[in-house]
Amino acid sequence: MGSEGSATPRRGRKQPGGCAWRLCRALTVLATVGLLTVWVAEATFAERHLTTLLITYLPQAVWVAPVGLLTLLCLLLRQGRLFWFNLMLTLVAAVVLLRPSWPREGPTYQRAKRIRVVTWNVRGGPLRVVRLTSVLERLQPDIVCFQEAQRGSLQEALPGAEVAATHEVITFCRGQIVSSRPIRLGPYPNFRYGLETDLVLPQGHLKVLNVHWQVYQLLTWMMGLERGEEEINLRRSLGWTRQARENECRVVLDWLAATPGPKLVVGDFNTPPNALLYRRMAERAVDSFTMGSGFGFTYRRNLPVVRIDYVWCADGLQPVSCFVVDGRKSDHRLVVADVILER
Repeated sequence: MGSEGSATPRRGRKQPGGCAWRLCRALTVLATVGLLTVWVAEATFAERHLTTLLITYLPQAVWVAPVGLLTLLCLLLRQGRLFWFNLMLTLVAAVVLLRPSWPREGPTYQRAKRIRVVTWNVRGGPLRVVRLTSVLERLQPDIVCFQEAQRGSLQEALPGAEVAATHEVITFCRGQIVSSRPIRLGPYPNFRYGLETDLVLPQGHLKVLNVHWQVYQLLTWMMGLERGEEEINLRRSLGWTRQARENECRVVLDWLAATPGPKLVVGDFNTPPNALLYRRMAERAVDSFTMGSGFGFTYRRNLPVVRIDYVWCADGLQPVSCFVVDGRKSDHRLVVADVILER
């Protein structure tokens, strides 16, 4: 015979609650909104305003790392569902913002047809020639492009190669340099020059444009601010930087459109893969690192966190492999791309 008071109430499912859950939930919402904001800013307004320029050019690990730490916090506080959500968010953010390349099988080709291209911002000094030469001897490149290079001190870095140089860029070729000419990378406020070379190799005929895009107007403002030079205006420096870089990109795209035959554009572009100018380049040429694997970070050498050095292929040149090497002689790592001429 039962009684009303003797019935045991059914236990309901335990609902989330407590300070730990509320903390993790709040941080997860902030992290999600923050990552969406970064992605939208890069996709729509990159390089057009100070905020979006900094969002784009700061190493993207800055935006991914907090979500990774939040994932660890959720694990330590035993917030299972939030842990799995943040883990997935971290992986998605790493793919979208850091832009890795996945291993893929390239076309079959004869080794004799391969053209090996190296691009390297060497920050060249007079005592580095022997060291640079030892790095290049191991790689056996056909074409080498240096940026921030001192012409007189580095022209012997690839023994037996023909050399062309202008301003702070040098191009080496183990074949024949038919002609070369400097190309101004846009009007004022740009002040840099690229180097066009017309090359004949045993593998075929191609043209190479060796460039070094600038980002220094903004850096000049930052260094001036540290020195207390109040007359250096941030907005003006940002405007100069944006205009100079747009000039450089336009000149390169015009060169790609106007130059017949297979061609490469190589160098230090000071532009990560999430940037607007990278996307403009990708509409006209192929980034060789699409045939690489991983993140391919090139700067800084001792703690690489961003990829800003590239080998772009166009009009009859196809990348078959690409990788990054620590040359230990510069603040940049060098990019090594193997390309073939399509027939």
